[in-house]
Amino acid sequence: MTKSTPFGNMLTEAIYNIRLREHKLISTVQNEVGSAIGRNGSTIEYWRKGNIPAKEADLIRLTKVLRKRVSFEKTWFIEFLENADYIKATELCNELFPNALAQRKTIGSWAPSNHISILIGRNAEIKAISEALRDKHSRWMIGIDGMGGIGKTAIAQQVSQICAQS
Repeated sequence: MTKSTPFGNMLTEAIYNIRLREHKLISTVQNEVGSAIGRNGSTIEYWRKGNIPAKEADLIRLTKVLRKRVSFEKTWFIEFLENADYIKATELCNELFPNALAQRKTIGSWAPSNHISILIGRNAEIKAISEALRDKHSRWMIGIDGMGGIGKTAIAQQVSQICAQS
């Protein structure tokens, strides 16, 4: 069994992001991404397990496809490429993000619990929960319910940050 790596974890994050945004199966997303770079879905799955693409051209094509399909920041892509030992990460990202300034953030080793996540289409839920918790005239116990992988924890983390700031 292959050991997971920061590169594999970040690729998995991107694949799951596409899955959630486009309401598709993981296998479908892997097949689409693989096809877009001239590979198959099993290659993407192999890379998600922590195996870095052997060919630099495959890594570059993969990065360009992900750039089109996820709305992650430039710093995420720089870290993604650096985790694959790609020497020209900043140069490629400058090409992919022509109008963005690269402010490199050091966030330590990548793990789902400490990585910046992007919530898409959850503003209404976050606002409603935050307002309910800030209501000083009521006591609230709020549960967030749903299937695995839909972003319950991410919503709770975002709400906690908002409430901590107010």
